[in-house]
Amino acid sequence: MRQAPTGKGQGLFYRCRFYFAQFEEVALLQNWEVVQVSSKDLDMFTRFNAPLEIPAGVVNPNAGVVLYDETGNQKLGIYDPLVKGVRPLTKNNPIKGMKPKNKDLNLLYDYMQNDVDIIIVDGLFGTGKTSTVMAHACQHFYDTGFKLALTKPHVPVGRSYGHLPGDLIEKTDHEFESFYQYITKFQQRPLEVLMLANQLEVAPLEYIRGRDIPYWLIVDEAQNLSREEAITLASRVADGGKLILLGDTSDWQKDTKHKQDGLTFLYNLLKNEGIIGYVEMRTPEHVLRGRIAKALARALMKEGKPV
Repeated sequence: MRQAPTGKGQGLFYRCRFYFAQFEEVALLQNWEVVQVSSKDLDMFTRFNAPLEIPAGVVNPNAGVVLYDETGNQKLGIYDPLVKGVRPLTKNNPIKGMKPKNKDLNLLYDYMQNDVDIIIVDGLFGTGKTSTVMAHACQHFYDTGFKLALTKPHVPVGRSYGHLPGDLIEKTDHEFESFYQYITKFQQRPLEVLMLANQLEVAPLEYIRGRDIPYWLIVDEAQNLSREEAITLASRVADGGKLILLGDTSDWQKDTKHKQDGLTFLYNLLKNEGIIGYVEMRTPEHVLRGRIAKALARALMKEGKPV
């Protein structure tokens, strides 16, 4: 076990680069930081939701934070650049019948409800990333009436069925079923009505260029974005908008023609700018879909597959 740094002036605040046994699972996920505080400060944080000031550079903006004291007590928070410190994760849940089932979904709930301009979710199959985002998007759409845009890169899986009949929407309709199933579940109005009213836009990635987007833009299969495509999408989002990238950076899920996927590239480019939030759900314990999906994730890890 590596020892904690003890530089002068750091006091009880430092970024932990070593493993505590009780924090091992947290330390394996790069979107969580582990920070020691005094028992008094942790008590104030717990009882009064009092934000804790953390020196600049100790944690990345919008990072999830595990606070602990010398007795081992723990609390979860988020580094909020607006308050320049760690605040408690939001307890507000606008989605009826849905509750976050782990700390990473709790962090995602917080991002969806607060001023985080770009949200990146890197998760295995069946971790609830798309359903959670779409539930919040539909609620936001219902509350505000703002437009919602959906897109994804076109990467065929398996054998091709050849040219499909119909117009552009009909040709790409099957690719967006991952979105449609949740819009149907969380929205009462039919898809056709939303599209005709120009309140819901579903478009191939190539049609996003050259426009301002002051509303929510959700991108699925974002691990298959190139760097250039990721930059193009981010540069389109205007004030009032939010870019949400959903993906799975497992090697077997990525289009291998890109040396670095656009999802990872964009996070590394902007992680210190205070506008981006990152959620990682990459362990079998994160898989919520069912026994088969969870068993598959475990088996892939045992086989040494990069999940």
